[in-house]
Amino acid sequence: TVDTVDTVDTVDTVDTVDTVDPSVQDTMADVDVNSSASTSISTSASTSTSNTSSNSRRGASRKVRVYVFREWLLKIYGRYLSEQTITEGQRHHQQATRKKQRKRGRQHSSCSSGGDYDGGGFTILDVAGGKGDLSWLLENADGLESIVLDPWKPDSNATSKSRSERMANSVEYLRSHPGEAEKRSIPFLPTYQPLAGLMPQLLEGRSARKRLRSDNSGSATSDSLDNTSGSSVSTTSDSDRCRPEDFITPRLLQVPLDEDIVQRVQDRIIANRKNQRDDTEEEEIGGGATGIERGNGDINIQQHDDKEYKSSAARDKIEDERKNRDDDDDDDYNDNDNEEEEDDDDDDDVVGILSSGRIGLIAGFHPDQATEPCIDLARVLGIPFCIVPCCVFPSEFPNRRLRCLATTNGSSPPLPLEGKNGRNGNGINNDNDVQQQEQLVPVRNYHQLLEYLRQKPTNNDKKIHTAYLDFPFTETAKNIVLYTLPPSPPNGRGIE
Repeated sequence: TVDTVDTVDTVDTVDTVDTVDPSVQDTMADVDVNSSASTSISTSASTSTSNTSSNSRRGASRKVRVYVFREWLLKIYGRYLSEQTITEGQRHHQQATRKKQRKRGRQHSSCSSGGDYDGGGFTILDVAGGKGDLSWLLENADGLESIVLDPWKPDSNATSKSRSERMANSVEYLRSHPGEAEKRSIPFLPTYQPLAGLMPQLLEGRSARKRLRSDNSGSATSDSLDNTSGSSVSTTSDSDRCRPEDFITPRLLQVPLDEDIVQRVQDRIIANRKNQRDDTEEEEIGGGATGIERGNGDINIQQHDDKEYKSSAARDKIEDERKNRDDDDDDDYNDNDNEEEEDDDDDDDVVGILSSGRIGLIAGFHPDQATEPCIDLARVLGIPFCIVPCCVFPSEFPNRRLRCLATTNGSSPPLPLEGKNGRNGNGINNDNDVQQQEQLVPVRNYHQLLEYLRQKPTNNDKKIHTAYLDFPFTETAKNIVLYTLPPSPPNGRGIE
């Protein structure tokens, strides 16, 4: 493992961050604010040069870690997500369709059933994603839809550029300086900048979106301004420049993920399934129906008995109940497009999105207080998760208890990961079990937190795996990933 944390872009560091080109400045100075413990770079005039340089390198380190986590995520879940991801054209068509449905006042009917939100395609939920670095990369470099769920809000008095503006400036600098981009795309060198290695994907996606907009507007103008190889573009005319609108800005839901949200999502899914079951029974008199396939956690609903409603009185009752339910849904649910509406932080809207069947993976890079709710929400939704736990917060979560075995010699080792629910990991009875008694230990340190999280119930009792990201483990940069695997594809082949 090569230590990439403290060596990234340091050759471009000068006396002040402001004199660095936009690409390096974004990588160095833009600290990812994805937790309450995140350290921000001071912008006051009194900040010393040495502190600025130190903070800049620390910002670069965070940025690199996000890129490393992205690479790992794609390795584990890439096929699972790509097989379910809709194309750019399909997404544009579905957004237009939803707008038309809202105008007709029928939007709730397509969302209240709990089925796939967009008629196909999974979305990644980027929990505690801060400014959206990870989601921006997944959207623009990998073509994967990602939503940021984070209560962080920018300072209303801040004059700094938005995430889209900074990233667009970085891409533009690398695009217009192909030689520099090529040099910075080489890993393990002091000049390495991860964004430079993604230039082909970023420019290819930009070209595709511009062509789509051109086709939709009826323009026959071909987009020949981008070079998807990222190595031979040298023109810097104004029409060539990368702009924020050339890239996708991930949607931001500004609410915290906590136990209350998880419980409300579970309640909404149960209600949605009941509604769907009633609607199916009404439409298919005398026929059987099945519950929704996805979301098969503790609230999974199996195939229910065939029911017949032969009397008109029963059918009238169902119709009355459905009408009342639809009236409630009109008040309860709002679906917003990425650029529409001002109530993204409304809890009901968030619950509606999370319970819609749209989310296919929960990702949390140092999610802090939301670490445990990530696992709970994944269980409720019946989907995989991957989290990189960081802080323990023992005072905020005093009721966390780790199940341990108290032995006769007084030691209290954690229960074996494979031996939950009283089973030994190898399936063989242990004669010493009679001398051991389970006890609950408060979670106070990082090791205990990992063991505690591994002991939590998961969807279909899936095993929680452990992986290590390719950067050094420090007090402020944990690199241990806890995750569950996605479901096997229909052909029975697992993750390769």
